[in-house]
Amino acid sequence: MTEQDIRAVAALDDDLRRRMYTYIRAAGRAVTRDEAAASVGISRKLAAFHLDKLVTAGLLTDHYERAGRVGRAPKVYQPTDVDIRVAIPQRQPDMLASILLGAEHRYLAKALGVTLLFRTAVW
Repeated sequence: MTEQDIRAVAALDDDLRRRMYTYIRAAGRAVTRDEAAASVGISRKLAAFHLDKLVTAGLLTDHYERAGRVGRAPKVYQPTDVDIRVAIPQRQPDMLASILLGAEHRYLAKALGVTLLFRTAVW
């Protein structure tokens, strides 16, 4: 996993951000701040904060898009083509037990100043 991948996953840890990101991905088009804010029930200003975090994390891109009306073009957001995958290794309780037993053995040997002999049971 790269640093960019870690930042992207971390950005999605926030519930509002994750819901906005899901909404924008599902929209299939560029989405305005107002639309993103309405999708999760927050203010436009708070949505802008979270959307900028998603842009910084590399999950969204932003640009200004003329909407055919007078005035400033609204900033819109759309998902990037980044593919994020998270893999959690399978738990290995026997390995953990072995590590803990080894540490305990070294601790006792040092504390008692003797060599300890023990046998590890295999289940």
